[in-house]
Amino acid sequence: ERDAMLEAEEIVASVELRPLLRGSVVLPRLQLTRPRVAVEINAEGVSNWSFRENPVAATAAEAAAPDERGEVPVIGDLDIVDGTLLYRDMPREVRLEGKVHSVTGEAEAARQVRLEADGQLAGKPLRVRFVGGSVLHLRDEDKPYPVDLDLRYGQTELTARGAVVDPLRFGSGSVTLRLKGPDLSDVFPILGIPAPPTPPYELTMALSRDGAVWHATDMKGRVGDSDLAGEVVIDYGREKPFLKASLQSKRLDFDDLGPLVGLPPKRGETASAEQVAIAQALEQNKKVFPDKPVNAKLLHVMDMDVTLDAASVQGDGLPIDSLNARVVVDNGRALVKPLKFGVGGGAFEGEMAFNARDQLPSAAARLAFHDIELKEFFRESRFVQQMGGRFAGRIDILGTGNSLAQIMATSKGKSAIVMHEGSVSHLLIEGAGLDIAEALVLLVTKDNRIPIRCGGGRFVIDKGVMSTDRFILDTTDSVVYVQGSVSLAEQTLAIDVDAQSKDFSLLDLKSTVAVKGPLADPGLGLGRGVPIPFIELGTAKDIDCDWLTATSLQE
Repeated sequence: ERDAMLEAEEIVASVELRPLLRGSVVLPRLQLTRPRVAVEINAEGVSNWSFRENPVAATAAEAAAPDERGEVPVIGDLDIVDGTLLYRDMPREVRLEGKVHSVTGEAEAARQVRLEADGQLAGKPLRVRFVGGSVLHLRDEDKPYPVDLDLRYGQTELTARGAVVDPLRFGSGSVTLRLKGPDLSDVFPILGIPAPPTPPYELTMALSRDGAVWHATDMKGRVGDSDLAGEVVIDYGREKPFLKASLQSKRLDFDDLGPLVGLPPKRGETASAEQVAIAQALEQNKKVFPDKPVNAKLLHVMDMDVTLDAASVQGDGLPIDSLNARVVVDNGRALVKPLKFGVGGGAFEGEMAFNARDQLPSAAARLAFHDIELKEFFRESRFVQQMGGRFAGRIDILGTGNSLAQIMATSKGKSAIVMHEGSVSHLLIEGAGLDIAEALVLLVTKDNRIPIRCGGGRFVIDKGVMSTDRFILDTTDSVVYVQGSVSLAEQTLAIDVDAQSKDFSLLDLKSTVAVKGPLADPGLGLGRGVPIPFIELGTAKDIDCDWLTATSLQE
């Protein structure tokens, strides 16, 4: 936009001649009146301070540039009056324009350089406020150079406070970086780091640099309703930047992991305005899977190796006790392996992957679960004393698409579940919305605790529809048969539950219990017309539990 990178109405300088003979530059006084600095990068990525078209000038500039703090020219008094700065980076959609001036620092006579600029970055407002030490500080090798930076991008806030021993290389020192915002993924335009989507967060860390390697240590803070600590190292010296992180949480809110796959935190949880809007839309439309696109291109920016260990997990009604995961990003593919959730005395273990190497991304999960106690899912309810037994099984699913809704709608795979020697509360059946007569469709018993001998079944997933034609629950009083399907594409379900009594009963209702409607809010009712009471002779027999387990879990 401007012909000159630097111009000024007036430049006044005094030069000591004797030091020039020794190759040193000493300027007792330098005053710039209304300097105008224009720093620009065009659409081709060429900067106006580069010497691509003039190799001779480039060689001279490289030779003249200071490598050490002691080589910086000595300036006794730098006075910048009404300076303006324009920074424009077309590839990154950055435009900043502001004021530069020098003032006397509060704690010292030397002048500080102050920059205040406002503009836009990737369509969002950008504001920068910077206070740097004097040029004398820049040259003094024994004195750390003070840094005071405030940056606001949209609703993301970044501050850096401290001092750097080697400011020309941003070397060792004590600089505290603070990040705060509604979504950690918003830091990418300002830091170039492809962070994952999160609920609102606030993090602090100590920042340092060793050559091409940046270190963020002593990191601590909160993400959503979870605490987070650890360290991050980024190596820019490789052909592709590489990030390695070790993260820990003493108490992780499971709900805070939802944004990783596009799921917003639930109502009442810490969430951004955008996440609240997504949650409200899902609730209004009675949907479970959001159609928020995933920015798959970010997986190509940087390779990663990230571990997360959560000693305690708040599962929002789910009996999740702990989490251990390692995420490796390699050339556009993210693999979560190993992945382990401690759940109800047992565990979910396996791996998940998101592949953005192809034009249409794909996601896959292969998980096995074992030794999970049923009662743990009801530990905060009045039914916990009547629930019992352990169950196990597996899930194997693959889908394609740019959002969780698309991935589930195109999914295929299979799953299975088995259960042994447990019990279920009769009160739970009534509490689900059935009156006592309807409850008898399922089971006839005088006890609030219904013993379960075993249960099991298989589910097939094809073109976004998960179906089963045989899921069996064998109790001491009845054999319960479940069949039907769940449409992951339409996010609806249609399940029929039938029961056959093993014992003689004078009162029974020969009708099917139908569970159908939106997956987020299904309805419960009776099927096959109006039920008519009649005498049930009780002809059902015990199921061979070994056979049921073997056939359910076979590949």
